Amino acid sequence: MQTACRAQKQLDRSKLLEDCDGEAAYVNRCLQIFVRETQSDMDGISAAFRKNDLAQVSRLAHRIKGASASIRAAFLRDKAAHLDVLGSQGNAFEAATCFARLQMEFDNFKEFVATLPRLPE
Repeated sequence: MQTACRAQKQLDRSKLLEDCDGEAAYVNRCLQIFVRETQSDMDGISAAFRKNDLAQVSRLAHRIKGASASIRAAFLRDKAAHLDVLGSQGNAFEAATCFARLQMEFDNFKEFVATLPRLPE
């Protein structure tokens, strides 16, 4: 739970709430969608590493960077941005290390989102 608290502190929820016209339910829904779609991208990055496809790592990291920015999760955005650069440079070792850190931060974020009220699809 401590990791979820860290993720909560690193998310600019007040700005996100402002972006969503003060609708807390909409914020929670956006965060749930973000987790689902980002998990798919993270799985894609894992598959791209297995194929040694650093261009695909970079593309998916770029998507995560943009999605993270849109929900005001700067800590995820910054890690994804770094992975994007490392992938585009073809630096497999450092990209893999960066991805491990991004995965850890994303897991913490998922734990935080899981504490939010679930809303119907």
